[in-house]
Amino acid sequence: MTTPGTAKEHTALLLRDPDIATWIKDRARPGTGITQLEHLRIFLERTNLDSAALIQLSKENERKLRNVVLDFVREEQARGLRAKYVGNIWWSVRSFLRSVGSAPNWNPSVQETEADEEAMSRMVPTHQQVRQIAGAVKSARDRMVVLILASSGIRIGTFATQNGSADGLRLKNLVDLRLDPEPHFEKYPPILRIPPFLSKGKSGYYTGISSDAAEATVTYLKERQRRGERLSEETPLVVPDHRGTRVSRKSKDGQSFIVRKSLASRIQIAMDTVAPKGVRWTPHTLRAWVSTQLEAAEDRGLVSRTRREYFLGHALGSVDSAYNLGRALSADKIEELRASYAKCLPSLSSAGEQSTSVTEQCQALLLAAEFDEESIASLGPLNFDLVISELRKKQEAIDKATEPSSTDSARQKVVSVHAVEAWIAKGWRYLGPLNGTKSVIEAPEGVTL
Repeated sequence: MTTPGTAKEHTALLLRDPDIATWIKDRARPGTGITQLEHLRIFLERTNLDSAALIQLSKENERKLRNVVLDFVREEQARGLRAKYVGNIWWSVRSFLRSVGSAPNWNPSVQETEADEEAMSRMVPTHQQVRQIAGAVKSARDRMVVLILASSGIRIGTFATQNGSADGLRLKNLVDLRLDPEPHFEKYPPILRIPPFLSKGKSGYYTGISSDAAEATVTYLKERQRRGERLSEETPLVVPDHRGTRVSRKSKDGQSFIVRKSLASRIQIAMDTVAPKGVRWTPHTLRAWVSTQLEAAEDRGLVSRTRREYFLGHALGSVDSAYNLGRALSADKIEELRASYAKCLPSLSSAGEQSTSVTEQCQALLLAAEFDEESIASLGPLNFDLVISELRKKQEAIDKATEPSSTDSARQKVVSVHAVEAWIAKGWRYLGPLNGTKSVIEAPEGVTL
């Protein structure tokens, strides 16, 4: 097979193939499609095949295909590529073959070699090194990004998309952020809402950020205000510091979002200056750092596995997804999540989050959930488990108070989202949501008003 002289020309040629074009179009995320197309191009070039020959080989001579794949694996590892990268190339090729109904039911054995012995390159930084990374960046914006990454566990692509429609986190996603009279957080630890379209798993979720990340956010937003920017809920959390197609993209509503690669490169420079010799960190390493800290918190009994996975945006089990954290969350449920996240803060904060006592944190959480000081005092010595228990009792009381009764004669009624199903079962009609915790329903015809 003769391929075009450059990778760009070969990629353009591949996209003219209807089978490949359809396969790429069906990828869940544009970035995934681009990566897998690049993997397919590499495989075809290395094996001197075109897409038609690959499909024919898979359908008519599976034994020869296996030999071609095994030769490819050996040659690529001999060139110094890591086992994981070579394996990912094959998974992309197999994905394409699956789309045309000819994927084999086997995978090649890819053994680790000397190239994979760089175990140190996968080590996560220490608390001190995270602080050093935050101190090595060149702007208030980048410091905020580092501290949010290192306390929330979000991917850097959540701040701003690289492919597809331009979008990313906006100020409204920091649910406790208030802009008047100046930027500040109303509750601590602040909660960050990740919308479904910015989540790799396509499910929205909540996580938290540490107090040092919150402080860095406020500093950055005030700096932008001093430059004359008018902030609103729809304003991007991260904006480019200068214009140009290489660093900035416009969303459909006209907002300027930074290009993900531009933001990542700035963070990468800071990480390279801090990383020990022989260690290679990337912005995604900070997500691994959060995962490691949450795992340690789980081992100490501070957080459940379900909530640890939820805070990282991982897919939950079918039961948890259908009945618990996968549903629309009430305000009290969010406060319960805040309390769970707060228990992990000593591990997640780059500074160790020891400046505030457990009692003070618990008091702040209860006040945020609208408990009065007298009620808090009556609880006795505070701890996070007690806070979570009290939040659950409050939610149960709210749900019970809004359960339908035979004597209720209101034509329209505001009820808890958790009580809607019971009302519908009695013949009431769902009209729509009122806010994140309440819904409006209407009495059936014939009910006396």
